[in-house]
Amino acid sequence: MGLGAFIAGMMVAESECRHQIETDIMPFKGLLLGLFFIAVGMSANLELLADEPLFVLAMTLGLVITKALVLYPLLRFFRVNHPESLRGSIVLSQGGEFAFVLLTASASAELLPASTAQFVILVVTLSMVTTPFLYSLLERFLDKEDVDDRPFDTLSLHDRPVVIAGFGRIGQIVGRILSMHQIPFMALEANAKHVDFVRQFGNEVYFGDATRLDSLRAAGVPNAKAFVLTIEDIEASVKIAEIIRKQWPDVMILARARNRHHEMFLRDVGVHYTIRETLLSSLELSQKLLEHLGQSEESAKSSVNAFRLHDETMLEKQAVVVNDEVAFRQTSIEAEAELKQLFQKDVGAAAAKVPPLP
Repeated sequence: MGLGAFIAGMMVAESECRHQIETDIMPFKGLLLGLFFIAVGMSANLELLADEPLFVLAMTLGLVITKALVLYPLLRFFRVNHPESLRGSIVLSQGGEFAFVLLTASASAELLPASTAQFVILVVTLSMVTTPFLYSLLERFLDKEDVDDRPFDTLSLHDRPVVIAGFGRIGQIVGRILSMHQIPFMALEANAKHVDFVRQFGNEVYFGDATRLDSLRAAGVPNAKAFVLTIEDIEASVKIAEIIRKQWPDVMILARARNRHHEMFLRDVGVHYTIRETLLSSLELSQKLLEHLGQSEESAKSSVNAFRLHDETMLEKQAVVVNDEVAFRQTSIEAEAELKQLFQKDVGAAAAKVPPLP
């Protein structure tokens, strides 16, 4: 049953309903965790600890140290920085909870002696006990910024035509333009210090997590006309877009993307309008550069518009095959060749218009 529940949980985590399920089971999470640790404590044979305390503690420390020594270089190999690698190796240094399922099943099937299974269960249990103490000790030696661990704001139901998720550089500009037109909006921001700073200037911004379905409901997304998504974190941004498209498909989503891949992921989940944060500034800069190098304003603007149209077409083609590495690479090569041909034609046409020298 334990293995079946584990597999079922993994399958549900990949389903379209995962965000709704996560919200539904959230109230029971603490209760289930409490029951789990009660069961763990009841399954541990403390008589073994009383009989051989040094041996049991030595095996527990051996398990914790061995796992930490294996995990730290693995995290560094995947380019995780030193402090986070230390934290990760400590957090994951304990024995896994699935060990209880395997050991109990092994003892029941007589694959392991009952005494051995009880001893390993006790070691795993004690390794779990060490984690909070080791982590607390580690945090004292690591330099860290002050963390604001205040709870998220309690949101009352709002009825605003626009909801903005992320009130950073782009979100603030959108909010200021809406304020110019006296259009009320609701803003959610997950950075507490940033919320405090923005509130000093009279902005109505709430400290909340837009990846949570209950927060989106409380912010008034079901009744909103548009949802502006400006969160920088790619994974969180795509998750929010998935939730809204699934729960409220009639709400228009306008999203800021960090890069091309982010934009393709947002399009893939059905975002209505996306814009890369560097696109317009790059095009404007390129046009001014061409003008400085001798091209007329009309010619420079035409070249930039041609590039933008081609880029949009290429993006639509790549978005279809974003999960197919081979097809994605081939599409990129073909698009690059098309762009070269396009500009060669433009250069030829421009040269044909130039009158010959006398």
